[in-house]
Amino acid sequence: MINTKPLIRRLFLAIPIVVMANTSFAQNSIAIEDTRDVISTPSDYNFKFRPQFKTLHSLGVPAGGSGYYTVLGFRGWGDNSGGKAHELAFGDENDVFVRSGWTEGWQDWRRVIVENPNSQGATIRIGNGNAGYNLDVPVGASPGGYNIDFLTWRDVVPNQVGARIRAERINNYQPGRAYVQGVDLVFQTSNGITQENLAERMRIRNDGTVGIGTSDTKGYMLAVGGAVIAESVKVQLKGSWPDYVFTPEHKLPALQEVENYIQKNRHLPEIPAAEEINKQGIELGEMNAKLLKKIEELTLYVIELRKEVDALKNK
Repeated sequence: MINTKPLIRRLFLAIPIVVMANTSFAQNSIAIEDTRDVISTPSDYNFKFRPQFKTLHSLGVPAGGSGYYTVLGFRGWGDNSGGKAHELAFGDENDVFVRSGWTEGWQDWRRVIVENPNSQGATIRIGNGNAGYNLDVPVGASPGGYNIDFLTWRDVVPNQVGARIRAERINNYQPGRAYVQGVDLVFQTSNGITQENLAERMRIRNDGTVGIGTSDTKGYMLAVGGAVIAESVKVQLKGSWPDYVFTPEHKLPALQEVENYIQKNRHLPEIPAAEEINKQGIELGEMNAKLLKKIEELTLYVIELRKEVDALKNK
């Protein structure tokens, strides 16, 4: 006869283990609440960790995100003495937002920057590429942008921005319809005294031109609003250097013609007038070539004058 008591004893011992395992498995699965149209408050998470299903409208995340979000909210305490409540919102287009808030209300949403692996390696994407166009934006004006801030240190002013790199969107389409937006890259720095001292120092425009001390490059590849010092500046001219003045084919203007021109126009032939230079500035390489031409012509006049003087001496 088989003794079944040890078998029954082991079976009864195993039942609590199975029950405990099933209970543990159930506890590891947290149900997600469907509160899609309910606007949450920081107090909803007092002493809680709550996953929820929400709509973009009820969350109020920046426009252009996906329509539905899975939200994780939590708060370790029941009032402000234990810190803020926090919400993480995960969308369908790899967009992740986070916000925090005291019992009185939420602060603004902040986009979480995440790595985006691709065939070229990996990128970090900043901004909202799916947002709608902006109305009432003049051509050349900015409908918005994205900042990377670097904090300076102030003993009486916390969280003061000391430097900033800004990607600023520019309306390149038509007035009031910013369908097409270029992006300027703006560099700002501050001396740290007050936040108002944070100012633009350099801008790389969306057309490839660069402005230092000015945002208006006037179409030039480099525009500098201020003095420039350098140990060496090399200018590569597209035109010819005026050594042709010394060739037999070059006709030297008569001095009487030059005198008549000066009396009438108050400046040398081929040299811009003062009014023109004040309005348009000067092109360094071109002006140096024109000045050299006048020096070479002046040298020829001096040589002719020396010949006339020598002839008079001999006579």
